[in-house]
Amino acid sequence: YEIRPRDWSSDVCSSDLIGADLGLNPAQRGSLATWTLIGAVVGGIGFGILSDYWGRVRVLTWTILLFAVFTGLGALAQGYWDLVIYRTIAGLGLGGEFGIGMALVAEAWPAKQRARACSYVGLGWQAGVRSPR
Repeated sequence: YEIRPRDWSSDVCSSDLIGADLGLNPAQRGSLATWTLIGAVVGGIGFGILSDYWGRVRVLTWTILLFAVFTGLGALAQGYWDLVIYRTIAGLGLGGEFGIGMALVAEAWPAKQRARACSYVGLGWQAGVRSPR
C-alpha cells in the first residue's frame, strides 16, 4: 500500500514535467490524477465482484499485473490520450488491489485485532504520499 500512492501522487507532483514533455495544457495536466481515480473507483467495484466469484488471491494477482504493466506503459505515452488510457487502466488495478487487499487482511487477522490491522493498511497509503521521493 505504501508504493501505490507514490505512483498516484507522481501524477500530481510531476504534472508540469509530464505536461512539458507531452505538450499538455494545464487542464490536461490536472486531469491525469482524476482519470487514475476514476479507474480506481470502477476497478474497486468490478474487481471486488470478480474476486467473490474467482477468488481474492487470483484476482488480486490480475490487479497487480494490470497496475504494473499500465503504469510502465505510461512512460511510453506519446500524447494526452495515450496517457489517459494508461493511467485509467492502471487505476482499475489500483482500485482492485486496495479493496481485495483490505479484505484479505481482514480475513487473515483475528477478530480482536482486525480493526487495528486494517488501520495499519490504510496508514500505508498516507505514508506513501508523505514519504520522500
